[in-house]
Amino acid sequence: LLADPSGSGDCVVVDAGLDHAQVDAALADSGWTPRAVLCTHGHFDHVGGAARLQERFGVPVHLLAADLKLAKLSNFMMAAFKLKTRIALPAFDLLGGDAAVVEAAGRRFTLHALPGHTPGSAGIAVDGLLFSGDTLYARRTALSKLPGEDHDRLRASLNKLFSWVDEGVLVLPGHGG
Repeated sequence: LLADPSGSGDCVVVDAGLDHAQVDAALADSGWTPRAVLCTHGHFDHVGGAARLQERFGVPVHLLAADLKLAKLSNFMMAAFKLKTRIALPAFDLLGGDAAVVEAAGRRFTLHALPGHTPGSAGIAVDGLLFSGDTLYARRTALSKLPGEDHDRLRASLNKLFSWVDEGVLVLPGHGG
């Protein structure tokens, strides 16, 4: 959750994963109201809670268009990973281009295309923060053998990501601290 800097009580949720209770508790504890959901990519563990938030709060859910097909395979992938739960998908607001801009909760978010982990992976930049999704994990890069992954494109995206990161940027990876 990233709050509106004005103190309005609005926030944006980045990667509404599968832990609905944790997201609900964070919203209840903070008293914030989501105004948008931003997804770094279309894997089920990043979009899994988006439909619940969209239904509950009437918010748009933003995803780079190149990952729509992958998001639609979420329940198939969950079954392949032997997960018993299934998810509903939101009505995505699909974004295109190398740097799509979303304004919500008093902030300007830029979704930079970082293909490789998935075709539509994005790094989400806002106010000195960079949500890297699974393009960069906390302790390693996101090289795996999942469908749709392209190691050459991922390496190019990592080089692009590293060119943005300096002392003034805090990188917040998709999994880990």
